[in-house]
Amino acid sequence: MNKSPESVSFAEIRTYLLYMKNIKKLAPRSINAHISQLRFFHLYVLNKAWDVYQVPFMKFTTILPKVLSQEEVLHFIKTMSNLKHKAYIVLLYSAGLRVSELRHLRYGDVDRKNLRIYIRNSKSRSDRYAILSKNALKVLTDYWYRCGRPKEWLFPGAKPNQPVASYTINRLIKRHASFLGIETNVTPHLFRHCFATHLYEQETDLLVIQKLLGVDIGFMSILHTFGQISHTTHIFIVLFLVVGLQKI
Repeated sequence: MNKSPESVSFAEIRTYLLYMKNIKKLAPRSINAHISQLRFFHLYVLNKAWDVYQVPFMKFTTILPKVLSQEEVLHFIKTMSNLKHKAYIVLLYSAGLRVSELRHLRYGDVDRKNLRIYIRNSKSRSDRYAILSKNALKVLTDYWYRCGRPKEWLFPGAKPNQPVASYTINRLIKRHASFLGIETNVTPHLFRHCFATHLYEQETDLLVIQKLLGVDIGFMSILHTFGQISHTTHIFIVLFLVVGLQKI
């Protein structure tokens, strides 16, 4: 389209979005992300009005994942006899990690002094620090000393020079859920949902939760970085996670 951005009409924007939907096969969420970016560009770059009736967001069905209660998560962890498997779940839950982030942890990523975990190349394509509770550190330390003291990958797979496979973690979680008779579809990612949900239930600031999860929220500028959040909130998060895992 050989036109200046200022001269593009709403009808042409709708045509573009239909192209993204029908030809590019983008999902409604992805198209809505495009709409948000176009709206931002119109309002704050071109200083033009934006008509939500001319370019409405696409509707989609949201299915909220069913999360386990804090007591159910603690019972899930406490009943695991394999220390390595227990370490998986403790980190997935207490640090809110993605399974890909867990798999690719290296020995040097665990900052024991400052109680944090360095996460590199996350899904949002940026590095971050995840929180590390004292009790999670204890479980992790017990695992490290009793399971070969790995120096490269924190959780090596069948081949020591490669990290544990995602399907291995998923399989053992489903097996243990079946053993406990849990009907909820328990996956590695469910523990990340539990982490966020339990923090939200304790009225933790959503921006803090987003930062801890490493969620990419586009144009929004987050001032509540891990090093900039209020002292009270930081203390609360640490205490919540420590107390929540004290019976493991």
